[in-house]
Amino acid sequence: MTDFHRLLRELEALQPRLKMDARHSYRLDGKHVRNVTTIGRVVNKPQLNDWMVRTSVEGVARYCYSHPPIDGMDSEAAYVRYVSEAAAEQYEHEKLSDEAKTLGKELHACVEHYCKGKLGEPCEEPFVSTKAAEMFKRWLGWAQDMKLTPLAVEKRVYHVTDNYTGTFDLLTMFRDRLALLDWKTSTGTAVWPEHRYQSVAYRAALYSMGWDPMDGHVVKVPQEGPVEATLLESGAEFDELYQGFKAQLLLTEQLAALEKRSRKAKEKW
Repeated sequence: MTDFHRLLRELEALQPRLKMDARHSYRLDGKHVRNVTTIGRVVNKPQLNDWMVRTSVEGVARYCYSHPPIDGMDSEAAYVRYVSEAAAEQYEHEKLSDEAKTLGKELHACVEHYCKGKLGEPCEEPFVSTKAAEMFKRWLGWAQDMKLTPLAVEKRVYHVTDNYTGTFDLLTMFRDRLALLDWKTSTGTAVWPEHRYQSVAYRAALYSMGWDPMDGHVVKVPQEGPVEATLLESGAEFDELYQGFKAQLLLTEQLAALEKRSRKAKEKW
């Protein structure tokens, strides 16, 4: 039987050794370690690219509709220049993305405060927007219905053989099973591949530290609507996805080595 108390003590002892700066760069005992989020950036995200283009076009269209071009703009070149300048100022996808990131950080802060309170750990109560407070209220009702029993919240993990790190959201007892939960505030019910790779990577890191296999869930907390949990891959499917994550890790290391080689070549010439 897993000795949760010993493993939790070892996880806690890791925290002061594994530092993270404002740029989400991790160092273990002073040595740089690649993190799950950075590693995942090597994977193409077509759904995100589609969203960026669509929202940018919509933002520029709204701006041009409410700010019609001045009289006398009768040439195609002048109109194209006008729309291009509007597009350069709008960046609708960046505005929406920044808003979503802020809401996500606020929700994480609320959940962290609640879970640490359950664990008897000190945590300053966050000041958040009304929208984030409403999202947390719905999350709290869901968590109480599910009888969540937090074990560790917002902890950094390290894979002792594959040499990467990251920070998980919540390790808990969920539906009477040990589980790692990851909060997402994106709209829709879809669980994207990067979410699955992320959960696999965090769980594999815990396994390397002595933890038994556990469930992984993505928990969607949208701005409106119900909170929903999606059970992720386990068993053979977990192993297959982890091989995919290790390929991302290898590619990340190779790209870094090539960039370093390129810089040295430029310095030489």
